[in-house]
Amino acid sequence: MNEYKIKKVFNNNVVLVEKNDEDFILIGKGIGFARQKGSYVKNVDTVEHIFISTEKSDLIKNKDILSDIDPKIALITEKILNLASKKLDMKFKVDTHLGMIDHINFAIRRLKEGISLRNPFLEETKFLFPIEFEIAKECLNILKRETGINIPDDEAGFIALHLNSAKESKSKKDLIKLNQIVNKIEKLLSNKNIDVLNHPFDFKRFIDHIKDCIKRNNDKKNISNPLLKDILNKMSEEYEISKEINNIIFEELNISLSDDELGFIAVHVYKLKNL
Repeated sequence: MNEYKIKKVFNNNVVLVEKNDEDFILIGKGIGFARQKGSYVKNVDTVEHIFISTEKSDLIKNKDILSDIDPKIALITEKILNLASKKLDMKFKVDTHLGMIDHINFAIRRLKEGISLRNPFLEETKFLFPIEFEIAKECLNILKRETGINIPDDEAGFIALHLNSAKESKSKKDLIKLNQIVNKIEKLLSNKNIDVLNHPFDFKRFIDHIKDCIKRNNDKKNISNPLLKDILNKMSEEYEISKEINNIIFEELNISLSDDELGFIAVHVYKLKNL
């Protein structure tokens, strides 16, 4: 029988249920109205969306989000995530669905009240995650069409972070720190009269190398730089800049890169300096 036993009513529109020893979140207008724990949802025509949760901890962690879900926003979010899923060729976890619903729900509420948040890392997000940002821009068109509200590009930056976080299995906190690192490195190089803004492709390759250095450090993988002595002799200025970059990384991530890694960074700085 296609029925779900209610375990918890979050609000009139959201209930936690079980069926065949699996937990589900059902979203539908009025689906939780006058319902109690132990009763059954039998009329699935009233269900607008079903989330399958395989981890009960997810439900506990997201209970505040669930209690405030607007079914209309949930459906719009699903359109957005369906688009992103096709574009990125991946399936999103329950946490991603709920996190995106929560973000969009709050963003729409803010914008209706005339409150727009500035995204301090918008340019860095465009630069680091161009694919996710373009998808996010398409998502804004869906939001505008469904809600009639103009959504600023700042929100596309926030959505892009959500998408990349889901794709890379990284926390948004880590992605924000990466944005901060990029921002500070760009300012540092500009102060050294190294023009990176007019050479975005080369700067992107440089930042990709920095990300690889950080990953190797986190994975405890050491690399040897056979050219380190030559780099110290011939690129001493660039090596000093690489030490300043290392300070930035340490400030944000509490990570200190090896001298060998700094030597490779110095080579990249030299290339940027001589473009």
